[in-house]
Formats: sequence, structure tokens, C-alpha cells
Amino acid sequence: MQIDHFMYAVSSLDEGDAWAASVFDAEPAAGGAHVGLGTRNALLSLGHTYLELIAPDPEQDIAGTQGERFAALAAPGLVTWAARGDLGAAAQTLQAEGIRASGPHRTQRATPGGGLLIWDLLFHGSEELGGLLPFCIDWLECPHPSGVNPVGGQLEGVTLALQDPAPQCAHRTWRRRRRGLRRRAVDVGRGGLCQRAGDAHDDGRDPCRTFRPLNPFLARLGYADTDRVVITHADDMGFCHAATAECLQSDATSCASVLVNAPWFPEAERLCRDNPGFDVGVHLTLTSEYDGIRWSALSATDRATGMLDDEGYLWRTVAEAVANVPPEAAKAEMRAQIDRALAAGIDVTHIDTHMGTVVHPRYLLDYLDLAREYAVPA
Repeated sequence: MQIDHFMYAVSSLDEGDAWAASVFDAEPAAGGAHVGLGTRNALLSLGHTYLELIAPDPEQDIAGTQGERFAALAAPGLVTWAARGDLGAAAQTLQAEGIRASGPHRTQRATPGGGLLIWDLLFHGSEELGGLLPFCIDWLECPHPSGVNPVGGQLEGVTLALQDPAPQCAHRTWRRRRRGLRRRAVDVGRGGLCQRAGDAHDDGRDPCRTFRPLNPFLARLGYADTDRVVITHADDMGFCHAATAECLQSDATSCASVLVNAPWFPEAERLCRDNPGFDVGVHLTLTSEYDGIRWSALSATDRATGMLDDEGYLWRTVAEAVANVPPEAAKAEMRAQIDRALAAGIDVTHIDTHMGTVVHPRYLLDYLDLAREYAVPA
């Protein structure tokens, strides 16, 4: 397998094209429309890989599609990346490592010239690695986009950084063909791709240290950008009596999140009602992993929806959930869980994720959409 491409989402393709032209000194080429997905794209070669700018397609009805989600973006950014190669071999490798593979899924794009490109995709279901693992692509009989589109540079390497005491980022550096061996760093942080000041960083600055602070709320709380603030959070409230009683009655925690599907939710509801000052969010779940205590979906009772396992409960593992639960069903279930908490009178202060399932790339955009819709942190 090798790096195939990076997907950069924008709410307007024209604005994305202008950004890419300013960064890479090359105009991206129109790629075409993803029929039924509500999106279109533009492409820029980076040597053996390429950059895909993806945006809503004004010629399609985008209601309920990926295009609708991109239209609501507060800021452009990198949403995922891909590797290419033999999908069968990739699936075997994932399974050998205990990671569930989903696919191949046949996908297509209509080109501006009236052609149709068809390829296969494979997705992973690793809760531990999450977005560190790319999805996989097999272009079948299609020419690879890196060889047929304008060249913006040459990918030299990829660095992923997590849990660094300094602001987290992942930066990619491309060699500028029109400027000899000078480099321009293009960085990926929570705000997406952005150009660093200066091309070569000849002053010795670490590019990762010049990125703006990850959390702009520190200053509002009276802290400096370099301060580290710890919030002790308890999840699985409502799972059982002990978990519920201890969540916010202990001095060790300052906030919690509740499993509204779980059997002890009524006790959690009472506790929140009797203590309205509690900081409580919704622990969104698409899984039910325990043997002795299990829970089902709020939004579905039919196994045909993909939400439920053979026993009628939510799936036991993240991999099973990702392989079986369609994004539209996952979003409906997340919405139902938030609505149940609100209907119970809980002042929902945030949403988070049980076992990391809803922040899998298959569901992440819907999860963030709901956070914006309900105006809560995620």
C-alpha cells in the first residue's frame, strides 16, 4: 500500500480552488461530480499522490448528503486520507491485526467530459487507531489522478503527531518545483490545512510551534496559551448503580456523561433533576459491549436497519458497529439519545462518545453536525 490522496473539504469549490492556487502556484483541475453524494471535486497532483478538494455540488440536491455537511462547514479542513493497493490484501492485514474491514464498496464519479470513473473503497473499524489509519482505494481500470492533473508539488513526507505537550498538528511538506529546493510547509491541525508564514523556516523555528493555540477558550478562562488545564470527566453514567452514584458525588470528578440507553438511566435522570448544577453531557453510543448488562437502540427495533445484533442489542464492538450501521441510522440514533436526555430535563452541556465509535470517519461529520445543531461542545 502507498499514500493515494488527501481529502480537503470546503463549503465552496471556487474558494477551495483559489486557496490551492495561492498555496501551490497551480490551478486545480475540475474532477467532476459524485452522483448521489451531493459533492463535486477538483484535483491537484502532488507527484505520486494528489490533493482532492471536495465541496457541495450546486447541480445536485444535497439534502441529507455529504454535500450538505460540507456546505455547513465553519472552516475548510482536511477530513481524511487514503492509501491505494490490493484491497483484499489490505483486508487480510487488518484482520490479522484484529481490525474489522468493511468493503469493498463500489464508488463512482462523473467527469466534466461525460466519462464515468469507477473504483472500490475499503474502510477499517479500529477504535484505537481511528483517523491515523487511512481508508483504502483500488482504482480498478481508472487512470490515477496524480498522473492526469496539474502538478502543485511533490509530497516529501507525512508526520502525524498526537498528545504532544505542544499544540497538536500533522504537517506535510511539499518541494516547490518553481522555487528550486525551497519548501513551503502546509499544516493540518484542528482548523484544517493552513500555510505557515515563510517558506523555508530558515530562522530555525519548529513549524509545529508556530501554529495557533488549539484551545482559544483558555484565554477566556484566564489561562495563558502555554497552560495545561485538566478536566476530570466520568463517563458511563447510567450503566449501573455504582457508576451513576459515584459520577458526580465524588470530589475527583467535575463533569460526567450519561448513557441514556442504559438500564440505570432513570436513576441518573433523578440525580440530575435533584442536582441541577451538575455538569452532564450525553455519552453517545452505538455499542453495548458487556455480557451481563446490555442495551438497545432508541431509534430502531428492526434489525434490517443495521443498528442491532442478532440478540436485538447494539453491537458489542466498534468494528461490528462500523461494518453494519449506516451513517444515516447512526445519526438518527445519536439524535434520539440527545433528545431523550433533553426530554428528561437534563441540561445537556456536551456530547461525547462511548468507545470512540461515533468519531470514526464514517460518522464523524454527522457527530459534529449534531453538536452544531444542538449548540453543545463535542
